[in-house]
Amino acid sequence: MKKTIDVICDFYMAHNLLPACEIEYMRYAILSVFSETIKLLLFLVLFLLLDKLSAFGLILLVLFPIRWASGGVHARSFWGCFSASLLWLLFLVYVPPYLPMNLLLQALLLFLALLSIRHIPYTPAFRPITRQRTIRILRYCYLVLVCLWILVFNIADMPAAYTRIGFYTILLQVLQLFIPHTQKGGVVHV
Repeated sequence: MKKTIDVICDFYMAHNLLPACEIEYMRYAILSVFSETIKLLLFLVLFLLLDKLSAFGLILLVLFPIRWASGGVHARSFWGCFSASLLWLLFLVYVPPYLPMNLLLQALLLFLALLSIRHIPYTPAFRPITRQRTIRILRYCYLVLVCLWILVFNIADMPAAYTRIGFYTILLQVLQLFIPHTQKGGVVHV
């Protein structure tokens, strides 16, 4: 796939259709979309085989908008990201149904979310967000989404196991924002 992406980007470069920096953004975007699609398909098959597809779907539903607003830790390679994500997802599917979820933990989550807002957006150095207006919008979106999901988990009529999975998904996303950026700017060497 990388060769196909290179051919597309080389075509744009050879015909001066876009500036070089835009072509690099395009290369990164195509590679990201391809990688995420492959990971998603692999996870779908795995959780289908494990008969945990609904729990996996809930995690995606909760995580996608919050991670879009906040960012988070990135791995340096596809397999590093896949491995770390797989461990995280397996933990979230199997462990939270046995963990507590009470008002004190929810208050702690909101407090941590407020503390973590100074780390948003948590992006790698090669793809920083620097516009202050965009940063403010992402921070507000992040806080609204965290509060909204906590409210949903308190009023929704769903099994307790799913409520806990959703709650701990948010908690782990918030906690990863406290992991210090490495010298490479947010990329974890996995």
